[in-house]
Amino acid sequence: MQVEQQPTQTFRRNPFEIIGECFSIYGRYIRQFLLIALIVHIVIGAVGFVILPSDEELLLTLLQFDAMGEQGTDTSELPSLAEIAELLFPVSVYLLIMCVSQAVLGGAIACAVGMQYATGEVNAGVSYSRAFWRVLTLFMIGLLSFALVMLAIVGVVLILPGIIILTLMIYCSVATQAAVLEGYKLPSALKRSFELVLGNWWRTLAAWLLTVLVTTGLSLIIGLPLAELRGVIGLEGLAGKTIGTLVSMITGTIIVPIPGIAAALIYLDLRARSEDYDIETLSKDMGFSPRSDEYGFDAQ
Repeated sequence: MQVEQQPTQTFRRNPFEIIGECFSIYGRYIRQFLLIALIVHIVIGAVGFVILPSDEELLLTLLQFDAMGEQGTDTSELPSLAEIAELLFPVSVYLLIMCVSQAVLGGAIACAVGMQYATGEVNAGVSYSRAFWRVLTLFMIGLLSFALVMLAIVGVVLILPGIIILTLMIYCSVATQAAVLEGYKLPSALKRSFELVLGNWWRTLAAWLLTVLVTTGLSLIIGLPLAELRGVIGLEGLAGKTIGTLVSMITGTIIVPIPGIAAALIYLDLRARSEDYDIETLSKDMGFSPRSDEYGFDAQ
């Protein structure tokens, strides 16, 4: 009896299929992805708890800063620019640490996505081991992301620079995946990302916009009830800051794997569109033997 040959798995997907596959992978390996995300968010949460001002202090300072231009305001009660800078400096440091940490996390998630295709399993230790193989590159990608985010904040006001920054961000959007899955160092990873996105910029933008919309919606669904619960409890000071940190850690741990998995799928889609790329080639890139399963590959 002749066994019907299964079709070779392709990574080519439209943006909606990418989101669907993203949730499919997340659902199958949710414990592993939560563990991968939790490791980084414990670090981010601890750093934020130590260096960030409380929400009340930050909000009060921003409100006072906003009141500086209003007539009739008692300037003696307003903070000086030096005091504002002193308060906002740790926020910038935290954002920098978060960008670098998220780059490492993105690398680990990309490895996990590749691993589940190649072996049918996800292992947090193996994923982080491969990510740390290119940790310096991921660190520099995180620095670049931080710089682009800072420029993007300014670019919101200045429309033309904002468009240029958005273009650069899309062209650099799969550098992390190129670094950990193909082994490129920073200049080559950025070049590889540019080459993959070139000719597919609008498709990549659409995939990222859909990912951002879905992620934002889920963040609100998960985060708002937790924030509301914190408000009902009415804790302030150290207790309120502790609860706020825990809420951020929980929300981040649950949500962040989604854009991480989507980014890996966007990268795989771009590779499949530019070259003959399938699970067998991915397995060789990662040093795994292709598994024998529904994708039609025989284990070596």
